[in-house]
Amino acid sequence: MTGNLQTKKLASGKEYYYMVLNFRSEDGKRKQKWISTGLEVRGNKRKAEAMLREELQKYKNDLYSSDRDILFSDYLQKWLEQQRSSVSQVTFEGYSLHIRHPVAWFGERHLSLGDLKVSHFEDFYNEMLTSGKVNPRTGETSGLSVRTVREYKFIINSALNKAVANEIIPSNPALNIRVTNKTKKQLARKINFFTTEEANDFLDYVYGENDVLADLICATLFFGLRRSEVIAIRIQSIDFQNHRLNIDHTIVKMLTLQEKDDTKTPDSNRSYPLTGEMEDFFRRVIEKKKENAAYFGDTYQENEYVFTWDDGRPFAPDFVYHHFTRLIKKYGRPGFTFHNLRHSTASILYEQGWHPKDIQEWLGHADFYTTMNIYTHLDKCHRAEKARALDEILHIPSMPGRSSANAADGANHNADKAANDR
Repeated sequence: MTGNLQTKKLASGKEYYYMVLNFRSEDGKRKQKWISTGLEVRGNKRKAEAMLREELQKYKNDLYSSDRDILFSDYLQKWLEQQRSSVSQVTFEGYSLHIRHPVAWFGERHLSLGDLKVSHFEDFYNEMLTSGKVNPRTGETSGLSVRTVREYKFIINSALNKAVANEIIPSNPALNIRVTNKTKKQLARKINFFTTEEANDFLDYVYGENDVLADLICATLFFGLRRSEVIAIRIQSIDFQNHRLNIDHTIVKMLTLQEKDDTKTPDSNRSYPLTGEMEDFFRRVIEKKKENAAYFGDTYQENEYVFTWDDGRPFAPDFVYHHFTRLIKKYGRPGFTFHNLRHSTASILYEQGWHPKDIQEWLGHADFYTTMNIYTHLDKCHRAEKARALDEILHIPSMPGRSSANAADGANHNADKAANDR
């Protein structure tokens, strides 16, 4: 709450000081309250200022003692509902998923906004990092990822900052807490990727298996697409006349499936040149769709997407994730994610001598830092591989000087000399 002094001239002609209090109501709207000091303007400025300070303190104490009695779990749910009209549906559903753990944890402890302390958030984050995940079948617990807990932290800080702005609490007790159970070195992003040779071997494998995602994986590797982008490629996205592939549509899922005519960032909205080989690839995929439509007849699900099930159903994002996880494990690279195909494209472009700025534009990274983080890691990995290759090619001879046999003779001579000396 803030306040200031204003003067008002009455019908009598005399001017009086009024205190104007500026505050926010519970719904966040700004309001004002005018209170008469009863003091004339002439000679009473200091008294009026003292009255204003006392009034502000009184209202401040009353406000903090009443509104902050709301349970933090209830306040989080109220904050979530306020976000519905100000964020996209996908973002709102992401908040809805990530708010569940904080609501449950703080709700069980019946902590109000006024009760919150730094230690509460330290305990919450530590518990999430060590035992926040529960196996529904066995009941065993394990830690959530640092990334997930940081999502919780973002929501908590956003809600508490809102409470500070609305003058419900004087400060955010969770503001300066770090969320990590690892050292900075351990947190350094590890980039997993295929080399060009490995990528070709993997493509041979998925096509040899006649895998349902084979064509989708091929396009992902060639263009370095995100999962939300590759499953959303539409027939009209392929401009055969101008030899271009346009990435301007995505399919994502949090709680519900969302189709959007935009990409993750404005820089992700991009267009690729199509080589003759890739044009032939897309023509074959589209022709296969026509053959499937004829085979399935009335049961075929007509849609605009290029990569689908044989009966025309589009691939769901979570199916691609889970199916690829099983596929890559069977291939022998467990832990390699679908997103690592995108890193593999960066690796292949690196091997071809592409400049980081060109890689950034090809992958549609919003900022150069993201590209350089990947590029730097690739550079280290490739240098290590080249060093190992040198190790296999160059055979280091024995150290110059005496041979091992001469060295043994020398050692015996020294032992005999020492015995004679004794």
